[in-house]
Amino acid sequence: MQAAEVLARLTGSGFHVSATGNTVHVGHREAITDDVRALVRANKPALLSLLTRRPVPVPPLPAEDRAAILEAIEERAAIREFDGGEPRDVAERVARATMRVYRVRVAMGDGEPDRWVTLLAPGCDLEEATESARGRFGPARVLEVHKYQRATHGIA
Repeated sequence: MQAAEVLARLTGSGFHVSATGNTVHVGHREAITDDVRALVRANKPALLSLLTRRPVPVPPLPAEDRAAILEAIEERAAIREFDGGEPRDVAERVARATMRVYRVRVAMGDGEPDRWVTLLAPGCDLEEATESARGRFGPARVLEVHKYQRATHGIA
């Protein structure tokens, strides 16, 4: 079992897990069983590594992702125009305003480095986008989710 899976299992069981120095802290001490202790001990080095990772800066969007976002906005605008009967300028403005783009850092496992992926989630807030990412990649593999700031990377 990978450290991310162990962490997901523990947090999914209601435990708060953190690390300080060379110690893994598991909250709700009264609920810790011998099985939980054994799981933490067996995976301690990997858990420490996972819990003490330095923050990874969110990389800029690749050109192909920027193009896909613009295409998705255009598609949504066309649907609003032709199926919804909205004027094109209104359809485009609404499509842009409701498009939500998130950057998701996914643990790849097997010694591969984490990978940043782009998630299009029109109308979703960060919590909904995080749940969507967990559903797509698995809760143990989703390490962080950030809302993409369009102005920062030149997508308006």
